[in-house]
Amino acid sequence: MNHLRTLINQSNSSQITFKVHLIPNSKKNELISEELIDDHLNLKIKLTAVPENNKANKELIKFIAKSLKIAPSKIQIISGHTQRHKLLSIQV
Repeated sequence: MNHLRTLINQSNSSQITFKVHLIPNSKKNELISEELIDDHLNLKIKLTAVPENNKANKELIKFIAKSLKIAPSKIQIISGHTQRHKLLSIQV
């Protein structure tokens, strides 16, 4: 998550937004790809959690928080709560 860390460190605003393509029911939790195109960040993440009862969303927030060493409360899903394509924000 090098691009995401860079965006957070260079941010002049109080929040960073980025897109995530989530792949649930995977064998392990891992970041598959990270693309920065014209200051728009897109992540592709695999998680072991199932997409039921908000389990995958909670696991996604925990995974990103742990990877960036920030509090999970700073991460919010803005849109895509029931979809694989999500828009997230991080309070800087």
